[in-house]
Amino acid sequence: SRDKSIKVRFGFREGARKGRIYIGGGKLYGYDYHAETNTLTRNEEEAEVVRLIFDMYTRERLGIRVICNKLTAAGYKTAKGGSEWGKTTVRNILNNEKYAGKNPIQKFDSGMVLENKHWPKLREGYEVADTDRIEPIISWEQFQEAKSIRESKTAKYNGKRTGRKNIYGRYTKLIKCSQCGSFYIRN
Repeated sequence: SRDKSIKVRFGFREGARKGRIYIGGGKLYGYDYHAETNTLTRNEEEAEVVRLIFDMYTRERLGIRVICNKLTAAGYKTAKGGSEWGKTTVRNILNNEKYAGKNPIQKFDSGMVLENKHWPKLREGYEVADTDRIEPIISWEQFQEAKSIRESKTAKYNGKRTGRKNIYGRYTKLIKCSQCGSFYIRN
């Protein structure tokens, strides 16, 4: 298993070096994938929603939760055809360089087989390559602006860039739920 894991990781590395586009296990919202040519072409209906998400985030400075609520209220469908947008979906769209026509090379590392890494972790210093195999939906400048906004928000919490919110605030442990007895947390 460990030997096979090494070979698969090497294969991904080599494929990325040669410009192979890897989209993971599902459909990339906003695009149609063509395996025979290894290209991503815009799905104009979904691409319009991607542009809307980036515009709301960068131009209107709306938060991810507000964007989810607006998309749901407007009746836009998710990649799986659902009508309710989730924070993780919107956050993943805002974090994906492919929407700017770039190919992130081995952005995530899921570790070796038989190690205790269960979820892919973001690799530090991953490469973002230019490619003509991905039609951009937004500009690179708008993607960088969204990245800058995200980083400024995560830097506020705990004085470091953890990506997690500090759930403790001024009113922590002062308000208790009358139903379950749990303390309210900041959200």
